[in-house]
Amino acid sequence: MEFRILVEVRLAGRVLDRQLVAQVEREGTGIGPEAIGLTLEEGKTVLSQVQAGVIHRQVEALQAAHRKCLQCGRKQRIKDRRRRCLRTIFGVVRVSCRRYLRCLYLPFICRYPFAMPGLVKILD
Repeated sequence: MEFRILVEVRLAGRVLDRQLVAQVEREGTGIGPEAIGLTLEEGKTVLSQVQAGVIHRQVEALQAAHRKCLQCGRKQRIKDRRRRCLRTIFGVVRVSCRRYLRCLYLPFICRYPFAMPGLVKILD
């Protein structure tokens, strides 16, 4: 027998992504106490991979949601990317996080702060 463990990301009933987390093979005949279920090592591995998959998808969704300026709706430029370590009970998960240059929002104009340095001085 073959068992496949997947992480499926769904939004409003639509499948966005599906990732194979683990695959476990067991004999279909002669099942003994040691072959029932997952071993401790397999369980730890599966849970840590599920945790990593969920965290990566959450980080991607948050980054996509915060990419646009809240006032004008324009895409913000990426300032830099950094690696972050998230410590969970299933282990350390390393993710790549983007930082964005925020727009300078005024009712009459929404520009990037470095595009109009004179305007930034007026506001200070």
